[in-house]
Amino acid sequence: MQAKSTKNSETHKMSGYTFHHAKVEDNKLILDFLNEHFVPYEPINCAINLCEAGYRMPYFDAWVKGFIEKKDTLVILARDEKEELLGMIIIEIEKSRKMPSQTTENPCPRFERCPEKLTKIFNFLDWLKRDLDVQKEYKVEEWGDIMILACRSDTRVPGLGTALVKEGIRVMEDRGFSVLTGTATSHFSGRIFQKLGFHEVSAQSYEEYRVDGEVVFKTAAPHTHARQFVRS
Repeated sequence: MQAKSTKNSETHKMSGYTFHHAKVEDNKLILDFLNEHFVPYEPINCAINLCEAGYRMPYFDAWVKGFIEKKDTLVILARDEKEELLGMIIIEIEKSRKMPSQTTENPCPRFERCPEKLTKIFNFLDWLKRDLDVQKEYKVEEWGDIMILACRSDTRVPGLGTALVKEGIRVMEDRGFSVLTGTATSHFSGRIFQKLGFHEVSAQSYEEYRVDGEVVFKTAAPHTHARQFVRS
């Protein structure tokens, strides 16, 4: 199992799809799904053409794999009646205010290094969270962070994103977590968070986020801002 779970939370059937807690054997499927439906289409990824068709980022795969293999990470998969994967949510357990992402590591082969464009994204996300100290402000030692919410890009299932977040909240509350955080780089994920009781603690206009005087993420409407949310 990817994470600890209660006996009754292994599967949860919804209209048209079923939620499953991911298992180790799902790891390749998860990585393939994210490379097909998340990497090219998430707004800030798309804005900088993060990874061209026909290519893949070993660093990204290793980064995701490192999280989903942790025993306390929650990974919920939504499958249809034919067992096709429709979407997923990945919730990391955080235990203290994290240091900024380190993308300059020990010497490694060139193909294993963090790509420059991915570094730009990590730096932006760290910058967006710079003033958020969950442990201090919400008086908790541990909390959940929604690190990835992804649905199929070629088949729209109305309400699936909302249902995945709602299921994630339910499971995390069953495990005793009272605080969840989430970063919405998409207009639509921001609406989901607001609908489900998250409150906005910071926002950044993409137009105004510049490095060396240049706009980094030239996103398309309606994706005009990145927003940080907390649910407590």
